[in-house]
Amino acid sequence: MIKLKNMIGNIFVLGFCLLSFTCISPTGPGASAQPGSRNYAWTTDTLSPSAVFGPSVYHLRAIWGSSPTDVWTGGTLHNTPQYNLFHFDGLTWTGLKIQSDIWTVFGFTSNDVWSGGEGTGGEIWHFDGHAWSKSLSYKPSNAYDVVIQDIYGTNPNDVYAVGTIVMNPSYLNIQRGIILHYAGSEWKEVYTANYQSQFERVRVDEKGSVYLSGERYAYTASGDTELTDTQLLYQFRNGLMSQIYSDASGNGVSNVEEIGLNVIFVLTSISTVSHDIYRYDYLNSYFNTGGQFLQGKFVKLFSVSDPHFDGQIYGRSENDLFLTDYDGIAHWNGTDVKRLFTFSNNFTFIPTPTIFEKEVFFCVSDGLNNVNMVVHGKLTE
Repeated sequence: MIKLKNMIGNIFVLGFCLLSFTCISPTGPGASAQPGSRNYAWTTDTLSPSAVFGPSVYHLRAIWGSSPTDVWTGGTLHNTPQYNLFHFDGLTWTGLKIQSDIWTVFGFTSNDVWSGGEGTGGEIWHFDGHAWSKSLSYKPSNAYDVVIQDIYGTNPNDVYAVGTIVMNPSYLNIQRGIILHYAGSEWKEVYTANYQSQFERVRVDEKGSVYLSGERYAYTASGDTELTDTQLLYQFRNGLMSQIYSDASGNGVSNVEEIGLNVIFVLTSISTVSHDIYRYDYLNSYFNTGGQFLQGKFVKLFSVSDPHFDGQIYGRSENDLFLTDYDGIAHWNGTDVKRLFTFSNNFTFIPTPTIFEKEVFFCVSDGLNNVNMVVHGKLTE
């Protein structure tokens, strides 16, 4: 069975933990950003369990919106649920169904929305404001399965999708990361790894560099015993892939997010087994031959020592960041981190939220109680 990090079935965390953070004063352009407010009023809309979802294994995986009155969330496709995709108009969630597992939702306007996932292969769907239609079914001839795990872009004519090719049903441990690109007319493959890999998240910065987070799974020769995972970060620019970070400690978490035109990374500190939040600053004087690889350096902002921090960061600026744990949602305001919302157990899966100027939406799957919900926060000041 394919092992993909975003699957809620891979989350097994026991006991209750308090958040523990080490704060380091940030430097650079983001340091001057105003501290984000924490005065949110929270509401929760439960979207399951009910007859519309069917099997207990259903869970939400993605959420995106163009505004607080235009939000999409979606997840697993099964034979019996009526819906695997929901739309919020500011008052009501309305369900519909497309023939694909949904792993990611991303868009630009209310009539330009993408979803990616898994159907007859790796599938990408598009919403034009009226209906969803299949834009791509991607499955190379030598592939057993393909999953599109993330979609991101800077404008409607420059969109990237990343995912994983599973090479053979008898050897599910053989996986290859892929990058697809949409330039306004059709999706094209622009990179396929020739090494063991999964590409799980993609972000694009203001200089046109594409950044990916992912991992590589290692196995014994027989393929039945998993060895230490390796967490990886890459820069993809002008067709050239460069690995910029690797952690094979077995305790690793790596992730990438684009916040306020800066690329922000979560890396693992091997010595303390904490998670460090970095900005990626360019060394503008350095280019390799042909000017393709734009070298940078990691500038540390703060650290998270909670062992149940899931490595996810999102936000409006470097001083207004949300962090997710297996039992809650926390916030960094440039000085410290505080919990904003706590769930009843630490078996929760919280994908990338959609964030607006004064509102934020998180889709959440509670794996212990088999409940899917949307947690909605509104600033009260």
